[in-house]
Amino acid sequence: VADTFANGKDICPPGWHMPSDAEFTLLEVSLGMNIMYQDSVGWRFSGTVGRKMKASDGWIDDGNGTNSSSFTALPSGNRSTGKVFLGMEGYTSFWTTDEFREDEEYAWRRYLYHNMEANGRFTDFKNNGYPVRCLKDN
Repeated sequence: VADTFANGKDICPPGWHMPSDAEFTLLEVSLGMNIMYQDSVGWRFSGTVGRKMKASDGWIDDGNGTNSSSFTALPSGNRSTGKVFLGMEGYTSFWTTDEFREDEEYAWRRYLYHNMEANGRFTDFKNNGYPVRCLKDN
C-alpha cells in the first residue's frame, strides 16, 4: 500500500510514523535553529543544523557533518520524476507528511547538501524519490 502523505503511517513499520513538517521543525529548533526561521523556505543557516544532522563520514568533498544530533543523515541523492538517480554521494532529502498548500502533487521535504552547514526546507513533486525517516510513536 502506497503512503498517501496524509497520515505517514503506511510507509513506516507499526508503532512508527513519517514525521510532519512541524516535527522536523521541532528537531531543527532543538539543534539550535532560531525559531524565527521555522516557516522559512529555502536554506536556513541558523544554528548549523545541517552539519549537526549529517553523518561524520560518507559525504563527498569533505562535506561530512558532526552527527552531534545522532540523526546520522547519510547522502542518498534522489530519483527524479524521469526515474534517473542523481547525487547519491552529495545530498539527501527527507519527506514530511505535509502537502504544500493542500496540493496533491507537492509535499514538504528537508534537504542536506555536502558543502552546506545549513539545512533546507523545500517542496517537491511527490513522485520524486526521496528517503523517509520514521519516528517512533509516543
